[in-house]
Amino acid sequence: MHETDLEALFLADAVRALRARGWRIATMDEAYRDPIARVTPEARFLGGGRIAAIAAAAGRNPRELIPPLNQEANILNLFNTRVLHQGATP
Repeated sequence: MHETDLEALFLADAVRALRARGWRIATMDEAYRDPIARVTPEARFLGGGRIAAIAAAAGRNPRELIPPLNQEANILNLFNTRVLHQGATP
């Protein structure tokens, strides 16, 4: 998650949904004690955040690490159709 007004508006909903699916919310202290917090990825790919950078440094193809809704072409198509009410970009 990122610190935005939209995230703040729906934070309680997100927490409820995650807990309903069996997730446990960790404190920052717990999160930073996890060994992965000390990993410094040696990767040029940072487009998907820290976990994606670690995966890329371990040899995963960066193209596999970007969710479809985060791919630029999909974002542009969604913007054109849902915001501008135009046809999808070819």
